[in-house]
Amino acid sequence: MSERRRIFYMILIMVMVALAAAIVSIGVLYQAAFDEQEARLVETAQSQARLIEAVARFDAEQSRDYPGGSWEATLSQVREAHENYEGFGETGEFTLAQLEGNMIVFLLNHRHRDLQDPDPVSFDSERAEPMRLALSGFSGTVVGLDYRGEVVLAAHEPVAELDMGIVAKIDLAEVRQPFIWAGLIAGIIVVVLIVFAALGFLRMSNPIIKRLEDSLETLQTYSGRLEEMVEDRTKELEEAHETMIRTEKLAFLGELAGGVGHELRNPLGVITNAVYYLESTQPVSAEKLEEYLGIIASEALGASRIVGELLDYARVQQSQREFIAISELVSDVLEKSPPPENINVAANLSQELPPSFIDAQQIKQVFTNLVTNAYQAMPQGGELIISTHVENGQIQLSIADTGMGISEDNMKKLFEPLFTTKARGIGLGLALSNRLVEANGGNILVESEEGKGATFIVSLPVQGDKHA
Repeated sequence: MSERRRIFYMILIMVMVALAAAIVSIGVLYQAAFDEQEARLVETAQSQARLIEAVARFDAEQSRDYPGGSWEATLSQVREAHENYEGFGETGEFTLAQLEGNMIVFLLNHRHRDLQDPDPVSFDSERAEPMRLALSGFSGTVVGLDYRGEVVLAAHEPVAELDMGIVAKIDLAEVRQPFIWAGLIAGIIVVVLIVFAALGFLRMSNPIIKRLEDSLETLQTYSGRLEEMVEDRTKELEEAHETMIRTEKLAFLGELAGGVGHELRNPLGVITNAVYYLESTQPVSAEKLEEYLGIIASEALGASRIVGELLDYARVQQSQREFIAISELVSDVLEKSPPPENINVAANLSQELPPSFIDAQQIKQVFTNLVTNAYQAMPQGGELIISTHVENGQIQLSIADTGMGISEDNMKKLFEPLFTTKARGIGLGLALSNRLVEANGGNILVESEEGKGATFIVSLPVQGDKHA
């Protein structure tokens, strides 16, 4: 959330709190005024009722000869008194009525020096609720409809001497109006003050907010750069660690290969020569002996090949580079390493390729390893496709098989020494091939999907220093 939005929400909260405080204050004042008006109406109704009762008792004794009797004398005196009574408020009203049959008949209605007799109202009507209560003998206050159908605050009181009812009332709208206007004015004032205060606050705080936003943006930029630097540094450390481990592993492997190869090559040579001598001196009929001699010879040759790989990998060889035609090397490899009967080889070798500046023996060894691996990857048969082309100033030789493919996990460890998925072998073939290609200024890439074969792409330089 931005700082400006936070300030906006803060101002909105201040407005709401101020308005709520104003509404509560006005509500408290309104309730106090309501209670005060209610008490005044009660006092007016009760004092008028007691006064009329006292006048009625006096007239009952002293005004029997008055035309219309004492009742009319009392009513006449009440009317005369109210002619000089100003009343209260804009809608304040005093009414005197009696019940005739089922109708409420108003005998006196005083409102702003105006004396009039409203039309009678049915006792069962929803209107004139305060007078119905008074004529029913109840004393108190009520908020309800008067004879006009207006909502009023009224005090009602029965006049026992004359079987009448008195109501002192005022329209509820008049009671509420000052507070409604006060609330509106207070609300407007509060909003205006807060708006002006907010504008002033924003004007003063804008530079601070701008500096904070700039600082935050700078921190975020530095944070992003720091994360990149940490990530790059971590990657460099991991690569350096892997390189160190690989270097130590290769150094140890080189020492081990040199020692083991040197110690084993001579005994293996002796075993091979002894087998050859025994085969030449034994009669042909000794079938069992021939079988075991063949096994010994085969295994000795296998062991000699492994020792050869160890020695080749351990030697630090200087590449004897010269310009060689790649197609000639491939043809020579395919001639010396023919495919099994169930594998078809398709060689699409361009005769217009420029010569490559490489060590012929080293690269031929690489091609031999890759072709042999491709044969072994297709035990059920398949197709081997060898093609060449020039791209980005390098000759690219592609060796693609339709064999079992290479899993994603194995792809990451493919060129590591001693890694192999074969039942036999020590896992130096691809590691040695990669090392020889790099020594000749090239590289090897692998593309494979498990179950859909693999493609090894050897990139070799077209030109180079003849004295390298």
